Amino acid sequence: MESYNWDVNNKGSRVLKDTVVNGNIRSENSIYLEGRVAGDIHCKSDLVLAEGAEVDGDVYCDNLYISGVIKGNVEVVHKAFLEEHAVIKGHLITSCLKLYTSSVIEKGLRLQDKINK
Repeated sequence: MESYNWDVNNKGSRVLKDTVVNGNIRSENSIYLEGRVAGDIHCKSDLVLAEGAEVDGDVYCDNLYISGVIKGNVEVVHKAFLEEHAVIKGHLITSCLKLYTSSVIEKGLRLQDKINK
């Protein structure tokens, strides 16, 4: 992903390519997802979905970098970066958005200042 440089020394969690997590994830630190999560994700930092990664649930995070698929609604406090193959099959609420023309938001987009709410 060109917008995010994952540092192996970064405090956070990494879900590898062939890993499936069944259940919700809550984290104070960054999450780098290459595999699949069947559940909601609540991340108080950066959430990175690599190409091929999939979330079947709702997502709440500070910053989102996505090349994968989210099958649910998404709320981003700060910035959402939708890369070339990004798909959100739900609503997206964010303060700031950068997207490629080939990325998809299926149900709707709302730009809203989440910081001052």
